[in-house]
Amino acid sequence: MTLQDAINTVNGIDGDTHLTGQLYQDIFGPVFSSLQTCLDKVADFEALEASGVSAALQNITDTIAPQLANEQAKLTELVADINLAKDQLLTIQQGGISATNVGIPDGSGVEAETLDAAILELSQALGAAAAAIADRYTKEAADNLFLSQEAAADQYLDFANAQALTEAQKGQAQANIGLGGGWNWIINGDFTVNRRGGTRNPGIGVYGYDRWKGHADGLEQMIESLPAGDYTLTWTGGGTGTIGGVTAASPIYVTGLSGGQTSVVVPSDAARVSVCKGDCRAMTYDYDCRSYQAEAELCRRYYEKLTVFFIGNVVSNGFVGSHVTYPTKKRVIPAVSVMSVLESQNIGAINFGPITDASLRVYTNVPSDGDSYYSAIVELDAEI
Repeated sequence: MTLQDAINTVNGIDGDTHLTGQLYQDIFGPVFSSLQTCLDKVADFEALEASGVSAALQNITDTIAPQLANEQAKLTELVADINLAKDQLLTIQQGGISATNVGIPDGSGVEAETLDAAILELSQALGAAAAAIADRYTKEAADNLFLSQEAAADQYLDFANAQALTEAQKGQAQANIGLGGGWNWIINGDFTVNRRGGTRNPGIGVYGYDRWKGHADGLEQMIESLPAGDYTLTWTGGGTGTIGGVTAASPIYVTGLSGGQTSVVVPSDAARVSVCKGDCRAMTYDYDCRSYQAEAELCRRYYEKLTVFFIGNVVSNGFVGSHVTYPTKKRVIPAVSVMSVLESQNIGAINFGPITDASLRVYTNVPSDGDSYYSAIVELDAEI
């Protein structure tokens, strides 16, 4: 039974039960009004289908669905009210004569059996109408709005079949399930890692925050091995940046980059810097989905501080030292320098070597017999 069928049922009760005039309006008028409201909302919904998925769904969520829920609640209350009215009608006494099967002031008559049947039929109609409403906004809405509209379906991630997604869609999907960050070719794009203890305004060519060095136009990062292709540079904070020889405000979309070592320049107060493969100018999700630990690990490939130490008891002119393996393999063989000596005793000149991209040896020649020890903080610099 449709909503219109339910309304027709209410209209037909008058003839079936001989209820007319004000009595009919008092009992069934509110039911008719509520059902008509539901019918109007369905008509509104059907009109919205032509306006597209997003508009229709938003209107259902914000307006139609709450109104329909309210009308269904009203209908439930009205059924109870109608049953109460029926009981009252059947017990009316007028001049000692039951109102059942006799005339009442407006000239109408009420047949108990017919009214009972009408109430039952109306209750069934309302139940069917409620079911129709629920079905309309679940199964049919899904069928008509999602499954049959390929343009809309293309916006959803398919977990069972291969999809041809844009770079922006891939990035959005990764971010949605907590796997983002891999698409961003910039390292330390929000300036959270600062092992050198540097500033946001270092001298030209001088590194401050990890992976960022001073530039005449702000800060520069050299991407190590960018594949050839089209890319988008974005950041927040205003100003202009440069990638692939193109200088502009964010976002900057460049095509046909040759790849390899690639310079990216942004203002010194920039934040949330990203380089995405493809045209990502329409991306709306957070650029930085990496944890601090993941970001710091990427930075260690280019720069790291280590504590080296050794201890021993040797004779004069003997050698003592240790072999150190880096926590993270470096981009190239790093430049090694001592930042600060923590402690030392009975040592000669400190030597480092051999040095590789994965480890180093530190040692000294002991000037006299006895205990010898040394510890220091050293930096390993493999920046571009």
